[in-house]
Parts: sequence; C-alpha cells; structure tokens
Amino acid sequence: MDIYKIAIGAATAAGLVIVMRDKKTPSNKKLQYAGIVVGAGGTALLGRHLYNEWKRRRDLDQKNCQGVNITQVAVEVYDAFYNQDQLGYFEDEEAAIAALRKVPKQCINSLALVYNKMYDHNLRQDFREYLSNDEYSQVAGLLN
Repeated sequence: MDIYKIAIGAATAAGLVIVMRDKKTPSNKKLQYAGIVVGAGGTALLGRHLYNEWKRRRDLDQKNCQGVNITQVAVEVYDAFYNQDQLGYFEDEEAAIAALRKVPKQCINSLALVYNKMYDHNLRQDFREYLSNDEYSQVAGLLN
C-alpha cells in the first residue's frame, strides 16, 4: 500500500468537499474549481504511479544469479502464463518450464522474489495453478 497515493486521494476528496460546500462561490465556478481539484489530484496520482514504476524497474534492472539474468526469466515465465492471448485463457506451459530450467536451483528463491516484485504474483503458486500434475512433477524439484 502506498501511503502517498492514499494521501493524494484523501486531499483530492477533501478539496472537492471544500469547493462544493463553499456558499460564496457561484455554482458555475464550483464545477470549474472541482475540475481543477480533480485534475490536480489525478496528475499527482499519475506522477506517483510513474515514480513507483520507475523505481521498481530501476531496482530490478538486470538481476543476475550465477550468470543467469533472472529478471529476463521472470518476464519469460510471466509472459508464458499471462500474455499468450488478449483474454488470458491460454498459457504456454512449455515456455514457462523452459524458462524456469534456465535458472540454477540456488537461484530459484531470487527468481521468486524478482517475480513477486515485478508482478505481485507468487512464482510457486503460478506454477502450481497453471501446470497439470504431470507438468508440475517435472519442475517440483526446482521449485521446492
């Protein structure tokens, strides 16, 4: 949870309440001022989101473990599970397994951390959820 986003949202809501309850301001001006408050709040939220995204990507840039770019492997695994079609109904289990096999067993925990930071998903749970029992048995030794 980002406390800054909460504060920006609360300040925007408070600003709207103040503008709309002001009895001295004509109603046509209230809408104009409300638009300015919402626009400022939205801009601040967007800025915070972009900053958080930049920071996350900077922190994850090219994490390597024993010569393997685990950031790239995390992208490959996620794409195999979630980016195979527009609706999200199909997964490429073979591609996910192939990506996971690139990573030495000692680096799986690092991969899981990077995967979680990048996508807010649990690597082990995604493999358990999307693979059949036979497919999962092929990679269970790596994941555990």
